[in-house]
Amino acid sequence: MRKLGLGLIGLGYVGKIHLRHCKKLANAKLIAVADLSKKALKMAKTAGIRKTYGSYEQLLKDPAIDAVIIALPTHLHAQCAKSAAEAEKHTFLEKPIARNTEEAKQIVLRQRKTQ
Repeated sequence: MRKLGLGLIGLGYVGKIHLRHCKKLANAKLIAVADLSKKALKMAKTAGIRKTYGSYEQLLKDPAIDAVIIALPTHLHAQCAKSAAEAEKHTFLEKPIARNTEEAKQIVLRQRKTQ
């Protein structure tokens, strides 16, 4: 069985926790990470991640990535999740899902449209 290719968006406090846990998954492999911080990307390279991107838009273009973990601040969730859906990537979104119920509905509807 092929391992699921994962991308991690955001390497802040929570993103670093996901990075550590992703490296232990049996049926998935962390392919790439994205963050604006060059320091965070350097840390990911040191942790063994080969592909690093300075934006999530670049990461979403990577055909080796089947699913993404979005570990960004809540106010950035809606746009990032929309972009992930448009790129046809499965999405794990940190909670809270959005700033309000309208944004949350838009995220869910966008994911359903692409399935």
